[in-house]
Amino acid sequence: TIQQKTLLFIGLLCAVLAGASNPIFSWTFAKLLNQSVPDKNNKAQPNSYIIKWSMIVLAISIVDGVLTLGKSFLLKYVAEYWIYDLRLLCFGKIANQDVSWFQKALNKPSEVAALMMNDLRDLRSLVSEFTSAVTTLLFVSLIGLIWALITGWKLSLVCLSLIPFYLIFTGIYGALLQ
Repeated sequence: TIQQKTLLFIGLLCAVLAGASNPIFSWTFAKLLNQSVPDKNNKAQPNSYIIKWSMIVLAISIVDGVLTLGKSFLLKYVAEYWIYDLRLLCFGKIANQDVSWFQKALNKPSEVAALMMNDLRDLRSLVSEFTSAVTTLLFVSLIGLIWALITGWKLSLVCLSLIPFYLIFTGIYGALLQ
C-alpha cells in the first residue's frame, strides 16, 4: 500500500550511508589526531597533511549531516503519506458497512476511531523512527566489526565473546523493569 516506494528506498539508502559514514568519520578523525601529535623523534607532520585530513573530516561530517537529514525527512514523509492512505482505505471500508456492523461490541464507532488514530500513529513511528535507527545501527555495527577484525582481530574476538553476557544481562534488566 506504500505509493512512495522510490522515496522509501532513497530514505533507507540514506540510512545505510549514514551508518557507514560514522566509522569512516572515526577512522579519518583518528588519522588527523594521530598526525597532530609529534612522534618519538619530536617531528610533527607538515601543515599541509593536517589541513588535508581536517578537510576530509569536515567533508565527512557535512555528508553525514546531509544523510541524517535525508533519512529522517524522507522516512517521515513516506510514513505520513502511508498512514494517510491507510486511513482513507480504512474509512472507505468502514463507510460501506451495514448499520448492524456498528452495533457489535467490537465495532463501536469510538473503538474503531481509536484504533484508526492510535494504531496507525504507532505504525508511523515504526516506519519513520525505528526503521531508520535499526538500519543505521546495523550498518554502524557491521562496518565497525569488520574494521575491528581487520585492525586487531584478537581483541575483537575477545569483545565478541562478551556478547552473550550482554544479551543475558539486558534480558534480566528488561524482565526486572516489567
